[in-house]
Amino acid sequence: MSAALLLAAAGAFSRRAGAGGNGDLRDAVPLPDGRVVFSGPAAGAPEADGGRSLFTCAPDGTQMKRITFGPGIDSKPRLLPDGRVAFERRRPAGDAAEWMVVNPDGTG
Repeated sequence: MSAALLLAAAGAFSRRAGAGGNGDLRDAVPLPDGRVVFSGPAAGAPEADGGRSLFTCAPDGTQMKRITFGPGIDSKPRLLPDGRVAFERRRPAGDAAEWMVVNPDGTG
């Protein structure tokens, strides 16, 4: 992944969510259509409470969209051969992590 793509996503997240800086962005992965998927703090739920979700945005940092909404920490997105995104979800209760799958548009 290029540094420019990662910085664009970080800038988009910081502007949209009022994040404290690029350190809030994690696990950025490019998608086949040019967008990037990454993990960031979910609005209204501090990370200490398990609040991380997956987001996508365009390479220039526009068109940001939250694509996961479950409880816990959603992280480590991985692009599957069929174009879907696999990711790890850790529940707030400290249960074992489980792998989930979502489409890049947030469906499925």
